[in-house]
This record gives sequence, structure tokens and C-alpha cells, in this order.
Amino acid sequence: AAPDSLAPDRGTCREVLAELRSVAPALEPTPDPALDGAVGTWVEVAEGAFFDCDPSRAEDGPFARSFAELERLEAEVAVVIEIDQAE
Repeated sequence: AAPDSLAPDRGTCREVLAELRSVAPALEPTPDPALDGAVGTWVEVAEGAFFDCDPSRAEDGPFARSFAELERLEAEVAVVIEIDQAE
């Protein structure tokens, strides 16, 4: 789960959302079609988390759940990259 310190304030959310939206187009197409779904979902989850900007500091709050999903997607991408590098 996301540490309490990772639950951002609204100003931080706006900054992160703007940065994410500016770099997201460069993430596609991915170098491997097996990454497309995970990368697309990662962007959607991140945009949703920072757009909603739920200030809840609860360990099981919406931001913490989004952070956990981002970690899961990051791990999925890492596995595909590892397989690609092994080939």
C-alpha cells in the first residue's frame, strides 16, 4: 500500500497530472505489443488517481488502492521486459 506520505495535496495532483498527460503520448506504441495493455492501464489508473486526488491518508483508501494497482502493473511490465532481454 502507498505510504501516508504519498497521498498528495491538490496542487501536487495537478502538477503530476499535467506531467503525466504531457508524457503519456510518448509511451505508445510500446516496443513490445505484450506491453500495450499494461502500459495503457497504468496511464489510466495514474490519471484517475491524480485527477480524483483523494486526500484520504487511509491505508486502504482510493489513492492507496490505485498505488497498489500501479505497482502490480509495473511488475507486469518488468516481467515482459525481462523476457524480451533474455531472448
